[in-house]
This record gives sequence, C-alpha cells and structure tokens, in this order.
Amino acid sequence: MTQTLTDTADKYQVAYLALKEAEEALAKARTTLEADYALNGVTRYSTSNGSVVAIEEVNNRSFDIDRLRLVAPNAFDKVTALKVDTKAFDREVKAGTITPTAVAEVVSLRPTKRVTVGVAV
Repeated sequence: MTQTLTDTADKYQVAYLALKEAEEALAKARTTLEADYALNGVTRYSTSNGSVVAIEEVNNRSFDIDRLRLVAPNAFDKVTALKVDTKAFDREVKAGTITPTAVAEVVSLRPTKRVTVGVAV
C-alpha cells in the first residue's frame, strides 16, 4: 500500500508541477502574442493547424452601487449580494475591532478538502 500511495502522490505532484509550468508558459506566450500582434497590426491570426488565435476587446461592467440603490430600489436587494472580505475581517479581529464573541456569532466553518504540494516536513 505504501508504494501505491507514493505513486499516487508522485503522479499528483507531477501533474501539479506541469500545470504550474504550463501557466507560466501561457503567460509568457500571451505577452509575446500581444507584442507580435501589435507590431503587425493584427488582432487575430491562424495557427498552422487552422485554428484562430484572437485578441478581443471586451467590456467588463462595473456598477455604481449607491446610484443603483437610488434608481432601482425595488431591485437592489435582488441584484446585489453582501460578501465579507476575509483578510479585512481577520485584520479587524486582530486589531480588536471585532471581538471573539462577535466572531463566534457570525462565523461558521464549512469543512472542505484541498490538496497542497510542498516540501516534506
């Protein structure tokens, strides 16, 4: 069983490292792609196998929350959600602005699983 577990952990680590390497390669390739496309005045080009690689302008929306609350008060609660910034929350706990009692009242834990890859200890 030990060898099977070692093999499984090894395979995961290899896949994890390959993913990280691929993400770095993709970021470098994107930088080169953007520069080469700009230099040649194009926004799309065909690959050797006939696929098209395109750089497209897209619009990401941002909203004026205060204005939305004024112009659409009946829909405001339906289209907005309150989200806690966990890092800011932790800072306020550390600073004493949020008491341990308050933490106990508002925080619930939901167990999840994650896999980490690191140096053995």
